[in-house]
Amino acid sequence: MPADSDNPSCSSFLDTNFRPRDRPSLLPYNRRLRHLSSICLRNLTTSPPASEPTPTPPANVSDNGDAANDPGPRRPTRRRRSTKSFPGPPVMRKRWDVFFSLHSDGVKEPLYISEVVEKSMNPDFQAFDLSEWGPAVTRLEKLTVKVWCHLESGWTLLLEAEVELSELTFLGRNMENFRYPLAQNAVIFGLSDGFYTAFWDYTRPPPPLPPRIKKLPTTITASYDTLHRLTNLTTCLYDAQTTTHSLTTQISTTLTSTPTVSLPSLVSTQRAKLETLRSTLTAEQKRLATLHRRLKTLQTSLLTRRAALETSRLTISTTTSHLHSALPSLTRCTTALSSTREAISSQRRTLIKQLFTIFPIRGLPDDPLTYSILSLPLPTPLTEPVSSASAISTSAALGYVAQLVYMLSFYLSVPLRYPVQPLGSTSYITDSVSVIQGPRVFPLWCRNTVWYRVEYAVFLLNKDIEQLLARVGIGCADVRMTLGNLLLLGAVVGEGGGGGVLKVEPPPPQPQPVIVEDDSVRVNGIHEERVNGANGMKMKREGEEMTNSKAKGKGKAREVHVEVRPDLVIAETAAVAR
Repeated sequence: MPADSDNPSCSSFLDTNFRPRDRPSLLPYNRRLRHLSSICLRNLTTSPPASEPTPTPPANVSDNGDAANDPGPRRPTRRRRSTKSFPGPPVMRKRWDVFFSLHSDGVKEPLYISEVVEKSMNPDFQAFDLSEWGPAVTRLEKLTVKVWCHLESGWTLLLEAEVELSELTFLGRNMENFRYPLAQNAVIFGLSDGFYTAFWDYTRPPPPLPPRIKKLPTTITASYDTLHRLTNLTTCLYDAQTTTHSLTTQISTTLTSTPTVSLPSLVSTQRAKLETLRSTLTAEQKRLATLHRRLKTLQTSLLTRRAALETSRLTISTTTSHLHSALPSLTRCTTALSSTREAISSQRRTLIKQLFTIFPIRGLPDDPLTYSILSLPLPTPLTEPVSSASAISTSAALGYVAQLVYMLSFYLSVPLRYPVQPLGSTSYITDSVSVIQGPRVFPLWCRNTVWYRVEYAVFLLNKDIEQLLARVGIGCADVRMTLGNLLLLGAVVGEGGGGGVLKVEPPPPQPQPVIVEDDSVRVNGIHEERVNGANGMKMKREGEEMTNSKAKGKGKAREVHVEVRPDLVIAETAAVAR
């Protein structure tokens, strides 16, 4: 329906040609508050324009939708009690927050208060039900409608109207097909059979005399006693409902407030708690039994360890006494071992001198950088293929060098990285990790072979000589000088150089027994005492003190006596002598 038009008016609605398509199912005198289910408002304004007349209903349309020819006088329609007028210019098209309330003369409180519809000129409210007020209210046919509007000053009563449901005008069973404008501040009532409205400022003229109606035969529908019993029955049903509601409320209050009523639930709760406590107690008892078994196991293990410690202490005491008694023997064995090592070193030096006497290396007079071995010159460096005439002498010289290097590796106790096999002029050298394709054996002869393999073999031989020089503590200036480096090695060893390289090295130390006595440490006759504290760690060695600073840590003094067993040292010395 066009609820929001520029000039709302009822002129077209009052046209004499208008006929509603639907008819109401309720007679005017049968309309009661129990039939009222909804209310909506249309064309809300705070003040109607002065030039617009108040619409009036059509003269030939009755309340029930028929032509206005029903007999009998009609009561005048109840007027609107008051419509609030607001100072200032009228506000015609502003949207407001609106709600309404329904009242009755015999009831102090409002029968119903609707929800607030925000910012609307044509508000539609939710449906409601007044049956909860009982027959005393739902059988009424009069009510008061108050419409409240939220203006700038607050909530204000916009409309108050006393309505008789029997005087309403029927609009139709639905408002979808209604195409006529309504008056300003029009109130539309939704009853069980359709929609109605009221024309506040219109007094219905007396209807014309009805035409003569053919008298119909009288039929008996219900007697007065039947209607009276029906009314009493309705009242009794309402009283029974009220009594049932009050009893239900009283029973609920009693069940909630009386402690004895909740005793079964309390008993069940306590039983559940008891079962929980019993299960917890059982679990704790099992855990306690497990801990007892573990305690017994630990006690047994502790006793076993204590017995083992006592046995170890006795063994340590016995061993300590043996060590103290074996100290003189250790001194004698140490002196004998030193003498034996000196003799071995002197014998090594003599053997190396004799070896260089057997294979003498001399420099050529015409070329001081070229040397010969056993009067066979060896070109240095050997980087180019030699002629056929000198190939035999060069191969023999390389064979002598291979023999000399092979013997020196034994006398100096140096395992060569590249093993040499001396076979005279057909000697060869082995490289197990070479990346060169072919066999891992490289020839040290110059005839009937590939030259790059000979050159690589000479390079490997020079690396072995470099290893021997490093053993006696001599640096190698040029690894390509084969005979020159060997001559340097012989000169150093013959003059007694090389430091203590030719001396026999002692065997690796055996693990020494550790004796714990009063948190002190003694290693090979040296007393060490470690004191951990905030200032650091101190170590005392027979009059010497060394302090290692530490940022953190605290501890107690601990000394460990470590002494060498003479019987073990004597056995090692005998094995070396053999």
